[in-house]
Amino acid sequence: MSHAPCIATVVVSNATRAFDREYDYVVPEGLAGRAKPGMRAFAPFGARNAARVAIIVAVRGGPGALPPEGESLLPEGDSLLPKGGSMLPEQGILPPERGASLAGSGLPPAETGGRIEAGGSGGAPGAWHGAMKALLSLPDSEPLLDSRDFALAAHMRDKYMCTWFEALSCMLPKGWDREADGASGRTVMGVRLAAGPGAVRDAIDAGRIARAQQIRVLEYMLAAGCEPAQGEQSGQAGEWAGAPKQGGPAGAVGQLALGQLDEPTGGPEQGGQAGASGQSGEWAAHGAQAGAHGQLDEQAGASDPPAATGESVPAALGESAPAAPGELAARPATVPARPAAVPVRDAAAEAGVSAGVVDTLVRAGWLERASIAVDRRPGRGRRCAAPGASEAPVPSAEQARALEYASERLEAREFSEILLHGVTGSGKTEVYMRLAAQALAMGRQAIVLVPEISLTPQMADRFRARFGKLVAIFHSRLSDGERGDEWRRVRSGGAAIAVGARSAVFAPFRDIGLVVIDEEHESSYKSEMSPRYHAGEIARFRCREHGALLMYGSATPSVDTYFLAEQGKIRLLEMTGRANSSRLPDVTVTDMRDELRSGNRSIFGRPLEAAIRESLAAKKQAILFMNRRGYASFMLCRDCGYIVTCRECSVSYTYHQDRNRLVCHYCGLTAPVPSACPACGGGSVRQFGMGTERVEEEVRKAFAGCTVIRMDRDTTSGKDGHAKVLDEFARKKIDILIGTQMIAKGHDFPDVTLVGVLAADSILNFNDYRAAERAFQLLTQVSGRSGRGAAPGRAIIQTYNPDHYSVRMAREHDYKGFYRQEIIARRELLYPPFNAIGAILASGRDDAATRRAAEALCGRIGAIGAARGETALTVLAPMRPPIAKVREKYRWRSILKHPDAEALESLIREALDGCLGGRELKNVDVSIDINPFSMM
Repeated sequence: MSHAPCIATVVVSNATRAFDREYDYVVPEGLAGRAKPGMRAFAPFGARNAARVAIIVAVRGGPGALPPEGESLLPEGDSLLPKGGSMLPEQGILPPERGASLAGSGLPPAETGGRIEAGGSGGAPGAWHGAMKALLSLPDSEPLLDSRDFALAAHMRDKYMCTWFEALSCMLPKGWDREADGASGRTVMGVRLAAGPGAVRDAIDAGRIARAQQIRVLEYMLAAGCEPAQGEQSGQAGEWAGAPKQGGPAGAVGQLALGQLDEPTGGPEQGGQAGASGQSGEWAAHGAQAGAHGQLDEQAGASDPPAATGESVPAALGESAPAAPGELAARPATVPARPAAVPVRDAAAEAGVSAGVVDTLVRAGWLERASIAVDRRPGRGRRCAAPGASEAPVPSAEQARALEYASERLEAREFSEILLHGVTGSGKTEVYMRLAAQALAMGRQAIVLVPEISLTPQMADRFRARFGKLVAIFHSRLSDGERGDEWRRVRSGGAAIAVGARSAVFAPFRDIGLVVIDEEHESSYKSEMSPRYHAGEIARFRCREHGALLMYGSATPSVDTYFLAEQGKIRLLEMTGRANSSRLPDVTVTDMRDELRSGNRSIFGRPLEAAIRESLAAKKQAILFMNRRGYASFMLCRDCGYIVTCRECSVSYTYHQDRNRLVCHYCGLTAPVPSACPACGGGSVRQFGMGTERVEEEVRKAFAGCTVIRMDRDTTSGKDGHAKVLDEFARKKIDILIGTQMIAKGHDFPDVTLVGVLAADSILNFNDYRAAERAFQLLTQVSGRSGRGAAPGRAIIQTYNPDHYSVRMAREHDYKGFYRQEIIARRELLYPPFNAIGAILASGRDDAATRRAAEALCGRIGAIGAARGETALTVLAPMRPPIAKVREKYRWRSILKHPDAEALESLIREALDGCLGGRELKNVDVSIDINPFSMM
């Protein structure tokens, strides 16, 4: 009788929903002891045995397991994942498909990744009746995911109808599937002393090391404090011309601090900075394990603010400093102040020699090599734009009341939801920081979400000024390496606060105490790619799992969230005044119809033009908001009416003057500007509409001598593009900031006393049931950028529809008035929050086939609903959306409504799975979006 082989159950990458299940593979004998759930594996898949990245979800069998021949190692119907639970057995994380077993069970080939002959490759014992394919390799030294991650992935797969791999990929940094070891970061080659400092000095004094270049290198290493690895004797090294010292060959490479990317949280007296600082940046080290571990900052000369130490965390609450926050508590009380090694290039540069001199010292045995983990923390070296941001101000009465209740809920360690409704400038960020400090003092972690990449630098600056190196940054503009390093730093306990955009909600913390969703109304919290998750829904799931506080913050909450607060399902806390006691800006509305009748054809109404001149004369700053980028919105032939459109999408090109090209903002295709009409050949093709480029040009013409900067997707395309624009404006080098909605919220510039909205109608006339809500939110938010300092502020809104209730309520700063009017319309039209909406979008290259697929799927949903007795279900027949074609694929959309979101999801899921086995959806892509933020 043969021992049972070790079997790994995996999910594979690039699986369609039809093939998205768990597959069994044999773990080769040499890898069987290493395989653990949560690790990656490379697995041969399909008839061609193409190697695919897989994630192990369960491991079973191995030596000592002797099941009867042909019987599954897992009892039939057994589930490793209790429904609705997250506490899983040690062996596995997810249940294999019902009946998934070893060879001889009668499973189809797909269930086991395809079969090979008995006794074939993979180390499967020949005594079995057949064999499964074997895994190719295990690239990780430890699991990257745990049971809570897989519980979240199961929830996402069910709710968003995505694949296992799509859900799991959200929890790992981009590029993780290309790394040799997901637990390792980038390293550079370094050197350290191979003998004790005394032995090196004796050799120099005795003349055994006589060459000046070599002495300079060793003296630099002595000054830097790079001693031998712990445990080695500090005895005399070998003679200069002799063999290397005992204990290993010369030049042997030791690994330092891989995966240990945390840093000391204390100030210089605790070892936060020591030794020489070479051209690659400063060094930090800690003694979390037996030996001293080195870490290198990749950015030259960068450092965190001196105030950004661990001491400031409890200080914000008026308490004494704890030993360490969260998982950092395992660190020793004293931190070594010496780097473990320095890069070869630094040693050579500081000594003024070539790298060859360093290599000679390695070969002689005086130095030894060691790889060093590189710290690529984003934003390192930046200074917070707001002076005094590292100091916790005395809270206002409204802040104190909000903190009192929120602190109680945080201390309770139970899931709670709070909506913090505070006017612009009311000090919501200070509330977030104090609650984060409290979470850290409790030994827990915090996640702070912001809606736009452009907001991340300012929010990150404030948190870094208060919490220093405990803050990790996440957003899509980071390089893969930076994101990977931040992810590893969080996972290893080197950071306790994650600040970032939507993806930061997946930060791999293990004891979350607080999640903040700032500007919770923003549509950017909704993913537009599969899985189409909303960060708020993921945050709610994680907070339930961790017993954490979930706080939504906004001056203009979404109608859905405020409705839940009115119903008592979320606790409502309000802050009605600004923290510095300044007034909200005076908002006036300019009727552009009157301007046109008076002969003013400028993009600036007379009130706004006069206000800009006053602002410039007073040496103050102004913000001009235009919700379209580019120079002109479209190009039209005046002879025949033809609009120049993208050849792959059914949308007009936008003209960009800086490139003198037409650009499609949906697929990115560009085209030259036509000299004649493509339709009639006439020469009357002209530009119409305007965007931020045109506004910039008009500002420079009308206000000669002023300094202007533009902030939109075109001017912030670089990695630090947003930060550079904001920094220039914050340093008061710029008079006027022009931008799209990325400038409309979250920013705090004390010298801004004027905000101008140039075309409010472009927001109002959007083809979406949320158009009025978005218009009110944008107008209120951008107006709130004014008057946040000592000088009073004002905002001027230009529109052709001044009587629209969104405009009127924004002028009065009347959120509740807007909400009362909007909620009536939502109730009458059966829109959220009274009904859930499901948007089913079918797309394909064959227009007729795409329509038939959409009709078939909707028909199946209607039939299932009728069979279930779902009388409240509404199914609207497929129609062309406003944008009928994107990237050469035709689109058909159907809208569903149902009072119960879970029931609607269940109906769609059953219908979709039923179609996957047939031909209805052949060559057609289908995306499902519950409560979509875009109906285009």
